[in-house]
Amino acid sequence: MDKTASFFGNAPPRRSTELLELVNPTLRALLIGCAVEATLGALFAVAGFGPCGPSNPIGYIGMIGHLPGVLLVAPWASALKVPDSISTVLVVIAQVTVFSVIAFLIYRRKGTRRTI
Repeated sequence: MDKTASFFGNAPPRRSTELLELVNPTLRALLIGCAVEATLGALFAVAGFGPCGPSNPIGYIGMIGHLPGVLLVAPWASALKVPDSISTVLVVIAQVTVFSVIAFLIYRRKGTRRTI
């Protein structure tokens, strides 16, 4: 017996959207949060960051996108005197959490809509 056929029912899904529909909403929200954070991180890395801030407008998009995580982590990291490398990891974790919660709320709202 094929493992994919037993996991997905009779036949494996044909499209990636069908596969995403089968995933638990919480895991789906986590995957979306990771994807958004990876995209923002790539924008931030490609744009370049100098001593005075981002070197082009794309860097500002990445900087503004990371603002919620920085605002959540910065007070705690400075109060606990956490090293910069660890606080950067904490910012990324906070960002993934924020984007995952937003995605979960959107999916939850989308699932509870009633059509007339």
